[in-house]
Amino acid sequence: MHISYKPKSGDRVPHMRMDTLPQAFYVAAGLFDKGEMEQVIIKDGNVTIFNYTNGEILAGVPEQLIHKDIFTTHLNAIAHGVNCQGVMGAGIALEVKLRYPEAYNSYVCYLNRYDPIQHTAVGTTHPYSVPGTDLHILNCFTQVDTAKFRGDVVISYQAIFTSFSVAGLYCKENGIKELAIPQVGAGFGGGNWKIIYQLIANALALYGVTPTVYVLPL
Repeated sequence: MHISYKPKSGDRVPHMRMDTLPQAFYVAAGLFDKGEMEQVIIKDGNVTIFNYTNGEILAGVPEQLIHKDIFTTHLNAIAHGVNCQGVMGAGIALEVKLRYPEAYNSYVCYLNRYDPIQHTAVGTTHPYSVPGTDLHILNCFTQVDTAKFRGDVVISYQAIFTSFSVAGLYCKENGIKELAIPQVGAGFGGGNWKIIYQLIANALALYGVTPTVYVLPL
């Protein structure tokens, strides 16, 4: 297993040995956190697992996309991205807060267990089971702050990979094979959805879980 990469401005690094696939994706996520990349490739022997080149995914996991409101899903688990500020003020997070106030209260209580200065909750996941239903809401801590303006990049690619790895483990332990997600971190989070989806899909695949992406119809 190895990873090679080239920053937009910088020299190509042709070969970094990785012990495991999760390690490779975690390192790749960190590269995207550091700045714009021209190319990032993960290979297992001669097999290309992931290829991001000049803004395009040339090798990766195909996306399953449904043009519907995520809250109409037939699936019994929804995962979305949250911040470490105790605020669900926009996007899917706001809708979760309005529809399931106790899910929001539980998220705040969970967050209060972590260091508010070091933001140690980032990269974790807080699951909430809606009483009287079989619905699980997974609050994935994908960013520390909220965005002041749409387009600000506040997500952490590494936090997305680690929080969805935790989400995948939770799903496996609870017999959940498919997870409904919005385009996490690509709206108010400011991230690149093509990259984010690959990180999420590969994190969940470690536990045999498939993401299905819901976007509102135009």
